[in-house]
Amino acid sequence: MPWDSAVYSVDALKGAKIGISSAGSLTDWLAQQLARHKEWGPGGITKVTVGNALAAMVAAFHTHEIQAAVLTTADIFEMESKHEGRLLIPVSDYVGNIAAGAIFATRSIITRDPQAIREFIAGWLETITYMRAHHEQAIKLESEVTGFAPAVQSEEFNHTISMFSSTCRFDGQSLANLRQSFIDLKTVSSPPDMTKLYTSEFLPR
Repeated sequence: MPWDSAVYSVDALKGAKIGISSAGSLTDWLAQQLARHKEWGPGGITKVTVGNALAAMVAAFHTHEIQAAVLTTADIFEMESKHEGRLLIPVSDYVGNIAAGAIFATRSIITRDPQAIREFIAGWLETITYMRAHHEQAIKLESEVTGFAPAVQSEEFNHTISMFSSTCRFDGQSLANLRQSFIDLKTVSSPPDMTKLYTSEFLPR
């Protein structure tokens, strides 16, 4: 939400113009889900493609091209630190779990060096464990990579660290949401068999 917006209730977004990164994107689907969750119908919101750049979202807020936007939490907290925007509602409140981040491997490396995949995932899980146990060190390292101020990165960390899986296994709700998103965004013409789209073969046993 724009920092100076008079909207403090999700219900007040009915009929609003909501910024998304692009058509067919995750932000597109999340905006659709908000209208569906609130039972506003097909015309309940108007989606406006703004792009991925934070500066573009801020500009759209300032010019009132949009009244709200679907953004990453880091971008939202960055906007809050500058009094340019504020968080109205986490998408998890109306969508639940969704595997917005996943680990992919090419078929060639799966065939050529499956052990490398196992070692990568083991290292990934070790990193998540370290981050949970070393809050300050994790924020410092993240800030150096992302460029966000430590205060902003701390907000992001506290908001999202619980979302990182400690097993790298998909949960049922995430798979159901992914399946629905493929249908809603017309990525596929018929509901996919999700078991064919992922594997647990390389996870620690």
